[in-house]
Amino acid sequence: MQKERLKKEVVLALLESQEAIGYIADNMGVQFQTVLKQIISESPTLCKTPYVIAIKNALGLPLNNTITELYNNDGGYKE
Repeated sequence: MQKERLKKEVVLALLESQEAIGYIADNMGVQFQTVLKQIISESPTLCKTPYVIAIKNALGLPLNNTITELYNNDGGYKE
């Protein structure tokens, strides 16, 4: 079964920016730590439309950018 997750470069950009994580947390009405845990655990919640829009806005990405990818349950990112 394939699942969706944020692309590696998006995850890295988020982890480098406390302001971006704070923006997403404020926008979604959750705590900073909640968003950070979701990023680290590759939560599929972050791939839902409201989060995707908040992430794109936080990182200054165009709304037509694709920031998610499908992956198999076998784990890691493709190199």
